[in-house]
Amino acid sequence: LRELAERHLPDLSVTAQARRIHELSAHYDRTAWRFDRAQDWMPPANDGTADELLWRAFNSGAPMPISERQLRHILGRG
Repeated sequence: LRELAERHLPDLSVTAQARRIHELSAHYDRTAWRFDRAQDWMPPANDGTADELLWRAFNSGAPMPISERQLRHILGRG
């Protein structure tokens, strides 16, 4: 998720990054993840996109999507 913020949202504040990542992950959860979850490998169309990093986060087994508050905490470290 930090990589997503760094690569795709570098000009936003941590709060704005967290809000946008939450929006993106909620959208991904409602749309593509229901198909992508069955894949053993990341769909090639996701390569280099924000969905690549979301697929990795969702596929990690961590609870996703996570709240803006949790995202702010994660993004604020490091």
